[in-house]
Order: sequence, then structure tokens, then C-alpha cells
Amino acid sequence: MSPQRRHDRLVRIGAFLLLAAVALIATHLLIDTTVPDQRSLWAYTLGSYETAFILAIVGLALVLREPPGGADESQ
Repeated sequence: MSPQRRHDRLVRIGAFLLLAAVALIATHLLIDTTVPDQRSLWAYTLGSYETAFILAIVGLALVLREPPGGADESQ
């Protein structure tokens, strides 16, 4: 696999992770506003804010990564 194709795939994975993070945060907010007294396993484990923020950080790191050969061209 060429470095450019690998880069493109990682950027697409990063974009997917960012979308997943937004979906988790939206789901968590929806659960918090609709079911105030019941604590669900979803809201406090898989769909937690911490999980969403970790996904967002990893997604941003992948989306904003340098393309292959970018450091060689600047020298």
C-alpha cells in the first residue's frame, strides 16, 4: 500500500471517529434530558462524555496529520 493511500485511509477513519464522537455526545445529552432519574448503562459507560472526547482527540489527530513526504519537501 502506498503512503498516500494509507494517509487517505487514516484521514477517513479520523473523520468517522469525529462523527462518532458527536453522535455519542448527542446521545448522552438526549438521554440526560429525557430520562432524568434513571441511570442507564449506556449513558455512563459506552456513551460517556469521556469516551466521546477521547474519540474526538484521536479523530482530530488523524484528520490533521501531515501528508506523506510533507517534511521532506519543506527542507
